[in-house]
Amino acid sequence: MLGDKQPQKGGHELPVSVPPLYPVYLNLAGRRCLVVGAGNVAWRKIQGLTGSGAAVTVVAPAACEEVRQAAGRGEVRLVEADFTPELLDGMALCVTATDDAGTNARVAAEAKSRGVLVNVVDSPELCDFEAPAVVRRGRLQVAVSSGGASPLLASRLKRELEERYGPEYGLITSLLGRARAELRRRESSAEARLVRLQAAVDRALDPEVVAAAREGREADAEREILLAAGLAAAPGRLLRVGCRGSGLARRQAELVVEALRASCGSSGDAGDPAPRFELVTISTGGDLDVTTPLADLSTVGTFTNELERALLHGQIDLAVHSLKDLPTAMPAGLVLAAVTTRADPRDAIISRSGRGLAGLPPGGSVGTSSPRRAALVRRLRPDLECRPLRGNVDTRLRRLDEGAYDAIVLAAAGLERLGLAGRVNEYLDPETFVPAPAQGFLAVECRADDQDAVALASRIDDAQARLAAEAERAFLHRLGAGCHAAAGAYARIDPGKDRLDIVGLALSEDGSRSVDGRRSVDGPLDRAAAVRAGAGLAEDLLKRGAAELVRPPAAQGPRKSGPGIVYLVGAGPGDPALLTVKGADLLARADCVVVDRLANPSLLARTPPGCEIILAGKEPGRHSITQEGISRLLVEKAGQGLNVVRLKGGDPFVFGRGGEEAQALRAAGVSYEVVPGVTSAVAGPAYAGIPVTHRGKAQSFAVVTGHGEGGGKDTPDFARLASAVDTIVVLMGTGRLADIVDQMLRGDRPPSTPACVVASATTAEQRVVSGTLGDIAGKAAAAGVSNPALIIVGEVAALRDELAWREDLPLAGRRVVVTRTREQASLLSERLRSLGADVFTFPAVRVERPQPGSPELRRLDSCLERLDDFDWIVFTSVNGVDIFFERLTAVGLDTRTLSKKHVAAIGPATADRLLRRGVRADLVPEAYEGEALARAVGEAAGLAGGGTARPARVLLVRSSLGRRAVVDELGRRGLEVEEVHAYGLGPEADSPARAALRDDLAALLRAGRVDALTFASSETVRQFMRAVGHDWLAVTPRRPAVFCIGPVTAQTSAEVGLDPSAVARDYTVDGLVEAVLDHYRERTTQGAGPDGSPV
Repeated sequence: MLGDKQPQKGGHELPVSVPPLYPVYLNLAGRRCLVVGAGNVAWRKIQGLTGSGAAVTVVAPAACEEVRQAAGRGEVRLVEADFTPELLDGMALCVTATDDAGTNARVAAEAKSRGVLVNVVDSPELCDFEAPAVVRRGRLQVAVSSGGASPLLASRLKRELEERYGPEYGLITSLLGRARAELRRRESSAEARLVRLQAAVDRALDPEVVAAAREGREADAEREILLAAGLAAAPGRLLRVGCRGSGLARRQAELVVEALRASCGSSGDAGDPAPRFELVTISTGGDLDVTTPLADLSTVGTFTNELERALLHGQIDLAVHSLKDLPTAMPAGLVLAAVTTRADPRDAIISRSGRGLAGLPPGGSVGTSSPRRAALVRRLRPDLECRPLRGNVDTRLRRLDEGAYDAIVLAAAGLERLGLAGRVNEYLDPETFVPAPAQGFLAVECRADDQDAVALASRIDDAQARLAAEAERAFLHRLGAGCHAAAGAYARIDPGKDRLDIVGLALSEDGSRSVDGRRSVDGPLDRAAAVRAGAGLAEDLLKRGAAELVRPPAAQGPRKSGPGIVYLVGAGPGDPALLTVKGADLLARADCVVVDRLANPSLLARTPPGCEIILAGKEPGRHSITQEGISRLLVEKAGQGLNVVRLKGGDPFVFGRGGEEAQALRAAGVSYEVVPGVTSAVAGPAYAGIPVTHRGKAQSFAVVTGHGEGGGKDTPDFARLASAVDTIVVLMGTGRLADIVDQMLRGDRPPSTPACVVASATTAEQRVVSGTLGDIAGKAAAAGVSNPALIIVGEVAALRDELAWREDLPLAGRRVVVTRTREQASLLSERLRSLGADVFTFPAVRVERPQPGSPELRRLDSCLERLDDFDWIVFTSVNGVDIFFERLTAVGLDTRTLSKKHVAAIGPATADRLLRRGVRADLVPEAYEGEALARAVGEAAGLAGGGTARPARVLLVRSSLGRRAVVDELGRRGLEVEEVHAYGLGPEADSPARAALRDDLAALLRAGRVDALTFASSETVRQFMRAVGHDWLAVTPRRPAVFCIGPVTAQTSAEVGLDPSAVARDYTVDGLVEAVLDHYRERTTQGAGPDGSPV
């Protein structure tokens, strides 16, 4: 009937009763399925189901031979009887393929009444699903469906697809799968992943790549796909070579680059363009602290940690080290790709008199940065005085030339590389003045998964040099001494005799006691033989008491007296404001912080200058330090007498392995405290508007991890858990969300149970995906959600629609960088946080007080002692107020001396600070900027003068960086002005914590993951850009908005390439916050989301 049909596009008509089907692939592994009928048609259906791993029950009064044989083999369960409805109980789906239409209809009706999906052969109007014709090519499956209208057409199209897309597409699918998995591991931005995946797919379908796959050239096909995805080095690739910032380090990196270029030839291999290289300088902890004696610095990666961190984070592709600086234990994920031919391994004497060590005058001074060199000098010349000497080679030579020392000891290799060998007065015999292990070698370190970089670096690897280095490093490792211990080793290989000789030495600090020895190994020489030689020599020395020399309690580098302590501190779930008060206090007093990757990096801004920062973050498959290594490191640092903070994401005892670390500390006799943190298991749901318990909905909850340690007994039993508690919170489980959901469903948790996934909880990048247990896996996958994330299953998840609160805050989802000084950042940060912003505190400047005896301080004190000379005292900042009153007290005066003075303040914050000091400002201009202040003072001074002939005298208290325009304007008003520079602004002091913070911020800027920058002064703008550099501006996919406190700051911002988005109307913190709010209110009105994209 016409009433049963409706017009379709193109004039065709289809029955209304057949709705469009939703295409889906089901995981039926282990799921129970029922087939009604056992003839030839049913047999084809049974084969498809068993091939998918389903547990198939077949019911029919009689069965064909194939079905009987399958039942005999145990492949299916055969029930030779008529269909009864009870057979549908517990079934995932049902297929009915009898030749009795009535039976088919009855089966369909019973299945639908039980919620079991049903397929009825040749009756599409009764079907809940259709089994399409499928083309299978490995993991690639293409289904063709006609909706039951024409199965023959579907089969025909299937054959054509099979002819067009051969088996090679199975391999291509697998290769793309590998690329996708690697991108998910390396690339945090979903948008960037999509772009790179699309490029990989485009290349994979190129006829050249398809041909390679067809011909079995899997490596060629994979290389092309990885190249397109940006996961492998292309010919002509730009390789970033990281090194320290000293002249010697840069020269060593240049030598490595020259060798790499030479190894490639002018055009690379097979005519491909040769790689390009870019030097990237990175400051290390040893570079930043040039005053602490080397023996008192960390023995673990003092000069290499930051380079390795940059390598692991993808900021550089190769790192060049002096191999003697490289710890013997390599971080997971990195490889030593090359050891270069050894330069001169000897130490060298450079003296002012031109004499060698023996010719130095009695009682002379020798400068050296090395405990080994100092001990050897004392051993050979106990009458000489060894003094600490730090700094780069040029600095050390200058100190010598200035007369600070009679002689200094340097490595000959470094002098030769810098072209300074002519300064050497004596080369010291390496058999007696034994060099540091691996002295003279350069090392090239790469990421283990960057196969092209590893292959390229391996071209300059000197096999024999590596063997000698391996022997010396094995000696050092077995001896248990750090890179800077008073121990030396020197290995030589005689290639003609295939023989390795190694000499080793351990000394007391004063050189009065020593243990030395030598070993030889005859060929064939390989790494195992070299390691045996070095380790064996160390064993010999240890048996003779070397341990007392290199590892006594006094020589373990205690920078502080007394025992150390380790604090296992929970960093909270991500929002830095959720750090506990005790945790913040401990960070402010820490000597060393060992930090996880899940801890918010901005927390490092709370550490004091000079605090050592060690990155120990672990993510699946990539550990910068193993768990065992972390425990050993904590013991070592506490043994140095340090206050050590082990900063762990969330709570240290909630899936943080804090218990294991506590056990290791207890076993080693190290004192420790546990400082609980706000766990993401509760805070994450709360920030999404989900209570884990709620009267009438949930009286119990469980917190589990989404994965066990290697599977097995540690893997949670989600099927049992599904019915045991009301609310289930799963941490770090998105990688196997589908499996978790499947287990819960098998555990009788209804598919309609509310569920949510919260990614990056409590941070600016928090994302929430809501659904039910039945569809949450698909929704999370479609949204591209990945760890760190948590999964919430239970009725409470439905409360999100009612209780979500964070999204209502005006700055929710915005990451805002605050650049004010440490002392002044808190007010702005707190205001922004209260409005929902995720604040990244990065102090760009610091207040520099006048130094004792400096001209600035003498001038300030002089003005204070003759305050009677001034009619007005004008303050242009809060800092000026503080320092003015500090010095007022220092010179023996107090606020009574200001009783007859007029006082002006540039703005309300400065006026408030004066009021706290007991002085009320007589004048605050309407516009809070310098020229307005000068005009207002000029007008007020004229009135106050009452027409007297003498012009008013003004004391202007300001920064050394203040603009001249204020002084000029006061002069134009006829006032006599004396300005005093109460303080200056300089760059925030560098430190390991500062370097880590800077690197994290730079990475966020490059990735386009910063929403806003705030600046409260021109100098802050300049110092910020000096700290983070300009390169990110060219590569970031999304520039942050820039907010300035006033027009002068905005002009400076524009000059350095940061176009201001808004300028505060009131030049105050409140005005700056209002500018940020107004900007985002306007964008929201115009339809832009938190990431800047249209909504």
